[in-house]
Amino acid sequence: MSEQNSINYDCVIPDDGRTLGEVLAGPLYPFDPDKCDWYVIPGATLEDLMEERNLTVAETAARSGLSPATIWGVLTAEIAITEEIAVGLEKGTGISSRGWLKKQSNYERQKTRLDTKQQQQTSQTLRAAAAL
Repeated sequence: MSEQNSINYDCVIPDDGRTLGEVLAGPLYPFDPDKCDWYVIPGATLEDLMEERNLTVAETAARSGLSPATIWGVLTAEIAITEEIAVGLEKGTGISSRGWLKKQSNYERQKTRLDTKQQQQTSQTLRAAAAL
């Protein structure tokens, strides 16, 4: 992750007055995760929706046809959103399963990219220190 306290606004959905639910219910917003130096777990979106709709984990699970443990796992990124989970989340939130799967894919891609970048930087630092 970046050591600076700045955000690359090329990868942020602009604030146009819509709620998160309204943004996610619309067509997928095109952004380029490669321009971001951070990532968002898909569960953060679910958490925002739950707060917006004043829903508990149990209520979200019941609406989605998923177990509370699955909802909790998505919220904490301990469980990846699979097609089955995405269909349940679509049922419970009104957000398309495609949208949930895209969020999971973007998260995994960005996390892998940033983890690899951090490992490369650590390796370079260790090689430089060993050369001293």
